[in-house]
Parts: sequence; structure tokens; C-alpha cells
Amino acid sequence: MMFHTVRIHHQIYTTCRYLCHGDSTGSSIEAANIRYLEELRFLNPFPKNPSDPRFETYWHQPDISEQRLIRFKNGSVAVPEIEAIRKPLFKTYLDPCTYQVWMAEGLAAKYALPSRLEQYPILCEDLVTEVEMAWEAEDFSLWIDGDIGRLLEDGVAGVNPALAKVWANLPENARFALYHTAKEAMGIDYLAGPGGERGLSTGLGCLIPGIAAPLSQHALRTLKTTSKT
Repeated sequence: MMFHTVRIHHQIYTTCRYLCHGDSTGSSIEAANIRYLEELRFLNPFPKNPSDPRFETYWHQPDISEQRLIRFKNGSVAVPEIEAIRKPLFKTYLDPCTYQVWMAEGLAAKYALPSRLEQYPILCEDLVTEVEMAWEAEDFSLWIDGDIGRLLEDGVAGVNPALAKVWANLPENARFALYHTAKEAMGIDYLAGPGGERGLSTGLGCLIPGIAAPLSQHALRTLKTTSKT
């Protein structure tokens, strides 16, 4: 793995590709590694809330924009030309949507962060899962939910198009639960790969029968309840 270094105030900082994330680069792994550092999970115990004074000790808070970057001597890495950086962790923005985290060499060595990234580029598996779950929920709201509604309305896989209305009338959390259950039953994965690629490992159409069945049951129960009243 290629690590890049820069010297600021007689302090050496280091970074690598697994600490860079943006709209067009990085995956859930990079996002989780950065969250690991942002949440100071290398500490034991790690801080439980943002008011912990260790955040102030370790993180350089102001974001460093592209306008305040210079090129390091070899021209291969963008680094900040900022006198204010004197803390172990800081973030640079290589463009408005792409950021890189730098670690002071001493801090990185103390918690074996470079060697951990060399051996296996995931600092915390739980955070990868957490990031992917958050991204999937976001994508569900942005496009998956609407696409499922349209596929139901089109009667894909021979389902009753009237189920589209049943789907639309459910709360969003109930719709997500039906989608997630059908996805898990089919063994379909939500992927958050490099280059900002996010989505399902297969088309949504194959989920429709698994979603339609519980929707039909829900519609039937609703009809029986309504007829009783």
C-alpha cells in the first residue's frame, strides 16, 4: 500500500488511499475508516459523544478547501499550506466532494494504524456495516422506494397493479422492512463499491414477487377489518 507523507511544523503527517472518500472515489470501507478516525475509535475507551474534550485535542476542526492546497514536492499529493495545523488529525478537500484524512506519524504509529491498514484495509468491520446500512436507507428514500412502486404499478412478474396503491399507503419504515425482508430472502446484496457505485447486486424486478405476497396479505387483512366496521 502506498502511504503519502508531508512535513508541517516539523511534524510528519501520513495518509493513504483507504483514507480518501468522495462522490467518485472510495467505498463504504474508506467512509468507515474515516468515521473510525472522526469518532476517535482508536482510543480506549473511545469518546461517547461530541462533547468529549479529546475531540478538541486530536482534530483540527476547520475544513481545508481546495483553494488552500498546494502540491507537495513530487507533485503527486495535495497538502495544506496552513500555519494553523498543529493537531494529530486533519482533513483536506481535494475537490468540493472529495476529502482526505491525514494522521500525525506519532499518533498513527502509537495505535498501529498504518500497519493495520497494510494488513487489512478495514479499521472496524462494525462501522463498515453501519455505513452501508445508512447508505441503503438513504438510497431507499431516494430511488428504490419509487422504483418498487412503479414496478408494482406496471404489474411486473404478473402481480396485481392495484398493489402499488397498497405499497404507497404504507409508512416508509414498513415499506423498507418489506423490501429488506424480500432482499434477504433472495440473497441479494446491497453493494457500496469503489467509485461511488451504490445499489443492488441484481435488478429490483426479482424482488417484486417477494414484496407482492405480504402486500396482498396486508390488503386482505385491511379489507376484512374495514368490512367488520
